[in-house]
Amino acid sequence: MALQQNWITCCRPFIVNHDIVETYWKLIVSKYSEKQRYYHTLNHVTHMFSLFDEVRDKLSRPNLVAMAIFFHDLVYEPKEKDNEEKSAALFEEFSSHFETKHDRDSKAVYDWIIATKQHSTEVHRMPGVYGQDDLHYFLDMDMAILGTSDSSYKTYADNIRKEYIHIPELLFKEGRAKVLQSFLTVPNIYATEIFRRKFEDKARANIEAEIETLKIC
Repeated sequence: MALQQNWITCCRPFIVNHDIVETYWKLIVSKYSEKQRYYHTLNHVTHMFSLFDEVRDKLSRPNLVAMAIFFHDLVYEPKEKDNEEKSAALFEEFSSHFETKHDRDSKAVYDWIIATKQHSTEVHRMPGVYGQDDLHYFLDMDMAILGTSDSSYKTYADNIRKEYIHIPELLFKEGRAKVLQSFLTVPNIYATEIFRRKFEDKARANIEAEIETLKIC
């Protein structure tokens, strides 16, 4: 399985005991396969890695970015508000098993996972400015779904609704529209040049179309 190989590869530089690597792989598969998930699944992780492969040569610390991809949605309970914190804590727990460990590296991954709570950095708020940090590439990979084809975006939106099925229809539409509108109010949905050129215009068109749908349905 390609995704499992990505996991083994990104663990290798940190010299983690084989049994620990296997244990956490099983945890990753189990968590991303939970019944409440429709979008935040292993398919999302796989999509991010397809983009990771495209920009790997632009990353300063690709193994750390790979770790962030695996752990960023490890905890996903739509009814809760601390998923990012719990996911980051699980990464912190895993990083305690690194034989080759630099605290600043572990903190970077922890902070990147927390950053997915807002997907907003100074670069996102500055017109005409591009980000080049690993964080910017990581966040852009996570948001890439917004700039995909009409059919892929619709599947994504439908799956998000399924994950929030516990919220009544009217409340969901109001909340979803508010979240989507917040993406349109910042100058840049994507921080890096490569992702902005590839996805920005389509993402804005997709978001505007979904907002209109939420209003009329």
